[in-house]
Amino acid sequence: MALSGRTAAVFGIVSQRSIGWAVATELQRQGASVALGIQSDRFADRVRRLVDEHWERPAAAVLECDVSSDDQVAAAGQALASAFPHGLGTLVHSIAFAPAAAMRGRLVDCAREDWAIAHDVSAYSLIALTRATLPSLRRAAEAGAGASVLAMTYLGSTRAVPAYSVMGPAKASLEATARGLAAELGAEGVRVNCVSPGTVNTPAARGIPGFSELHAAVSEAVPGPRVPTAEDAGRLAAFLASDAAAGIHGQTLYVDGGVSAMALPGHTKRA
Repeated sequence: MALSGRTAAVFGIVSQRSIGWAVATELQRQGASVALGIQSDRFADRVRRLVDEHWERPAAAVLECDVSSDDQVAAAGQALASAFPHGLGTLVHSIAFAPAAAMRGRLVDCAREDWAIAHDVSAYSLIALTRATLPSLRRAAEAGAGASVLAMTYLGSTRAVPAYSVMGPAKASLEATARGLAAELGAEGVRVNCVSPGTVNTPAARGIPGFSELHAAVSEAVPGPRVPTAEDAGRLAAFLASDAAAGIHGQTLYVDGGVSAMALPGHTKRA
């Protein structure tokens, strides 16, 4: 298996339908020992049940980590250092949040506080988690196991997506942050990349007003052979965590069935 003997931590696990869960499951399937980060303990029983039902091996750890708390992020970094004494091979950031009021309204009406919250939780948290786990990432890199950071993003970072509102700028900030980290950490043996899945039906996505209509329209417009899934994002993430992706650094890779490549999405109709 491509990731046998490797270690990984995936933050942003919510449910079986979340992209973070799909990524964590694929990393585990390919041999990695995987720790899971959850926003609060209300998700703990659900996540442990999922692991028991769907994984061949237990999770290395299930960590409560509200990324808006510096203390909790630091504690998560320390817990991962204990769980993986030989280093953390892959850190996965699959976290996004904006207040409901900001998502319901127009971007021009976004309150300053809602903007700050969306960027803090969705983008700054990548810096916070990377800083907290950097000693562990360095240990993995120094041991020759390779180290990487992956962030889950979305096409709304570069295109105006209906009702995506403040999350578009937040995802743009996330991608720019990843590029900045790539510039700083590459010399230390830590690769940083983003994965941009398509419009996948996840709990977070369903918080977007009119998501059902958006999902149907994008699915109809996919020019590729089929509509991508969260599992496709998981497979790409596992590839980026492997030695086969050693030359890929500072990039945003799309797994959206070709939607991002089209000048006029929708000119191709699915049969």
